[in-house]
Amino acid sequence: MEGLVIQYFHSPALNGSIPDIEDFGSYWYDDPVTKKNGEFDCVIKRVGVIFGFYECKYFDREMTLEECRHEEAQLASIKGIRPSGIGFVCSGGFSFEDEGNYQLITGDELYR
Repeated sequence: MEGLVIQYFHSPALNGSIPDIEDFGSYWYDDPVTKKNGEFDCVIKRVGVIFGFYECKYFDREMTLEECRHEEAQLASIKGIRPSGIGFVCSGGFSFEDEGNYQLITGDELYR
């Protein structure tokens, strides 16, 4: 699914509808002090070293707000990174309406 998400952003970057994207990829971190490590599935680097983080979930159910908040807390604990935003991509959709805190992308939107 991560590859599909990168393609989802790649097309608008190429056609100029999102002109400030410089790079795409995944992000791994390892903090030996806290003994924590992890990965974020899709990270978009924009002009000015601004990073948007997207976590991808292949679920046959809706992703909950609590799950999104857990992922957000994990991102907030990483030292040295200032994300411009966080988004979630879930094949099963979401069990809540976003109030502007996240960018939510459903499986249906990926396949348009």
